[in-house]
Formats: sequence, C-alpha cells, structure tokens
Amino acid sequence: MNAVKKMFKIILLLGLLFGLYVVINLIYASFTDYQPPLSETIPVNNEQTLLPESSEFSFMIWNIGYAGLGAKDDFFYDGGKTVISSKQNVEAYLSGIKKYLEQNSNTDFILLQ
Repeated sequence: MNAVKKMFKIILLLGLLFGLYVVINLIYASFTDYQPPLSETIPVNNEQTLLPESSEFSFMIWNIGYAGLGAKDDFFYDGGKTVISSKQNVEAYLSGIKKYLEQNSNTDFILLQ
C-alpha cells in the first residue's frame, strides 16, 4: 500500500509540474505576444511601374502526379489491379505532358504538382 501511495504522489507531482509548465508558457506568451499596428503607410514610387494596371496573367495549375496514371492503367485505389505503372507507360505519359506544356507555352505561370 505504501508503494502505491508513493507512485500516486509521483504521478500527481508530474501532473502538477506539467500543469505549471503550461501555465507559465501561457503567461509568457501573453506578455510577449507581438501586436502589430492596425495600419501602416507604404511609400509609393510613381516614377517607375513594372506593369500596366490592366495586366492579366494566365495560370496553369496541373497535378501530374508522378506521370504514372493514365488511360492505359487501372490503379488499385480505383478498383484496378496495378500499383506501379510500367516504364513504357510513364515515358509515354511524360512525353504527353511535355507536348501539352509546349502547346500551352504562352501561359505566364505553370504550376505542376
């Protein structure tokens, strides 16, 4: 019974120390919290502009995966049987991706995932 009380006291002391650690960190964080000003004035240099105000940009955002999923594959997550695509399929998909990107080379930003 004495060992159980000693173990309970140790667990209680560790819990109190952890709680004290959390409270001290919360107090420290509240005193050192950075509060930026609500507004700032930014100086504007009207002498030189990089782009006209009516500029438009075009974006292409494309998740190509790992160039391993295409019409010839039956991925197991989609109810198929294959896990890894063959090297020939991946090379064919990569060449198709390159061809499509070359056809759309007038795009300003191309983001591949």
